[in-house]
Amino acid sequence: MDEFKQRNFLQANPGEPRIGIEPLPARIAWQLRAEIASRLKVSPEDNGLAIVAAIRDRGVRVAGYNAESDAFDLHATITSLDLRCSVILFVNWYRFDALDVVAASELSRRFSDIWYPSADDIEVFDSSCDWLLSIMHTGDVLLTRTPLTPV
Repeated sequence: MDEFKQRNFLQANPGEPRIGIEPLPARIAWQLRAEIASRLKVSPEDNGLAIVAAIRDRGVRVAGYNAESDAFDLHATITSLDLRCSVILFVNWYRFDALDVVAASELSRRFSDIWYPSADDIEVFDSSCDWLLSIMHTGDVLLTRTPLTPV
């Protein structure tokens, strides 16, 4: 997450601790990128935008959900979609070249401080890599399922 978002949050919420989101080490980010690319049948060596395009091409718009709505709740969205979710989530900001790690509860609670409408297109997923939620700058939410395929 860009540092200016932390500054904006701290300025708007004096006395609060920083948002608990941190960059993922490059080696682990690469492993997750490779896993997702493999499931989408895209080379992890490809431009990261090819991976993002594959995710969004396979994604299904989740009707009735818009991240720009004041009522949007990421936890409720994940639950209503019956997604098995670990307590730790990952956030892709652009090309799967740098990922952030955050507790699911923190991402849900601080979502509007982390995702900026009109500016951010992100993917949220957990370590299973079985699903990804793309949250578009328009507020649209797409679900992409990436099950393991038998060899």
